[in-house]
Amino acid sequence: MPDTFGSRLRQVRGGISRAKLAEMLHVPTNTLGNYERDRNEPSFAFLEAFCTILSVHADWLLFGTGPKLLEESDELAPDAMQIIAPMLEADATSQEEDMNDSDADEDADTEEVDVAELRQQLNHLAAHCYKLLKQKEKLTQENAILVQENEQLTKTNFQLRTQLKAQQTNLPMVRSETKTEK
Repeated sequence: MPDTFGSRLRQVRGGISRAKLAEMLHVPTNTLGNYERDRNEPSFAFLEAFCTILSVHADWLLFGTGPKLLEESDELAPDAMQIIAPMLEADATSQEEDMNDSDADEDADTEEVDVAELRQQLNHLAAHCYKLLKQKEKLTQENAILVQENEQLTKTNFQLRTQLKAQQTNLPMVRSETKTEK
C-alpha cells in the first residue's frame, strides 16, 4: 500500500468505523471516504479535529514524517496550565458531584476511569491549543513585519516609477535640444 495521506488516515482510524469517525468529526461519511482514497484534500479544521481526537501529529498525518502519535509525556507549558486550570477544576468539581450522586461503587469506579481518560484527552487538547496559539502569535508577528515591508516596497516602487516617468519625460526634450543645436 502506498504511503499517502489517505493510507495514513485509514491506518490511524483503525477499528473505528468510518461512519462513527465521520460523526465525531462532523463530516459526511462519503467525505471521509474520499479523504481516505486520496480523492479530496481536507480543510485545516478537519485536520485539526482529526489530529486532536485521535492524538496524531499533523506532520506525520500530512507528510509521513516525525512521530505518529502525540506522546503522553508531552509537557504543558505554564501558560497552557493557566488556560486549562479552570477547566480542570470544573471537571474535578463535576466529578465529585457525580460521585456523590452515584448509587453504586461500580458506577463510581467506571466514572473515575472515564474522567481520567477525559482529563488526559483534555490535557492533549489544551497542549494542542497552546501550540496553535503560539504558532498564531508567531505568524501574527511575521505578518506585521511583512505588512511593513510591503508598505515600504510599495512606497519605493512608487518613487522609482515617478523618477522613471520624469526621466522618460525629460529624454525627448534633451533629444530635441540636441537636434536644435546641430
